[in-house]
Amino acid sequence: MAQQGFMLACADKWKKLSEDEKQQFKESAEKDKIRFDNEMANYTPPKTEASGKKTRKEKKMKDPNEPKRGMSSFMFFNKEIRAQMKEENPQSTITAKVLGEMWAKLEEKEKEKYEAMAKEDRERYSEEMKAFKKGDYVVPSTSQVAMEAEE
Repeated sequence: MAQQGFMLACADKWKKLSEDEKQQFKESAEKDKIRFDNEMANYTPPKTEASGKKTRKEKKMKDPNEPKRGMSSFMFFNKEIRAQMKEENPQSTITAKVLGEMWAKLEEKEKEKYEAMAKEDRERYSEEMKAFKKGDYVVPSTSQVAMEAEE
C-alpha cells in the first residue's frame, strides 16, 4: 500500500514539472539507455556452472526396450471400473476425481484384491528389470501382450 502511495506522489510531482525541468531527466534517461545498450552489446552471459547456480539436468532418454513399470493398486482398480462403466454405458465419461472418491470409500478387504495384483506386477517389473540390466530381456511383442491380457 505504501508503494502505491509513493508512486502516486511521484506521478503527481512529474505532472507538475515544467518541460524544462523534465528535460534534464529525459536527457539523463537517454544517456543511461545508450550506456545500457553498449554494455549489452558486449555482454556474454556467465556459464551457469561457474556462477554456482544449479544447472538444469539434461533429460535422460528412456530406452524404448525398457520394461513397463508396475501399476499401482489404484490403477488396477481404475482399469477394472472403467471397463465395467464402458460395458454398462459406452457414452459414459468417468473422471479421475470420481474414481479417486470411489477408491477412498472402498473397504480394505476389497482393496486387498487390487493390492495383490499390484504386488504381482511389481515383482514382474523387478524380474524384467534384472533381466534388462543383464541384457537378457526380450521385449514382448504386442500380440504376446494381448494374449497375456486375455488370460
